[in-house]
Amino acid sequence: MTAATHFDITFSWVNSWVNTFPKMGTAGLRKRPRGMLKLKNKKLKPSAEEKYKEEILKLKAQLHETEMERDILKALAVMRNNQFKH
Repeated sequence: MTAATHFDITFSWVNSWVNTFPKMGTAGLRKRPRGMLKLKNKKLKPSAEEKYKEEILKLKAQLHETEMERDILKALAVMRNNQFKH
């Protein structure tokens, strides 16, 4: 089951969000006025809450990467200790 069918939205909406998020972050997913005011080419400024959420996501990713590096170093140390015992 795709996300579009699960949430009962069109595939084009999901595709638009997937393409917009990397370029503009969560601010790009906000509703924009229609009609004469075209904001498509203008950069939307993220709200303070959106900035905090993006910062939290970034820090979580950094923490995960650091934990993986630590686990690799621990495994290497164990392997090295086992090698010298034999």
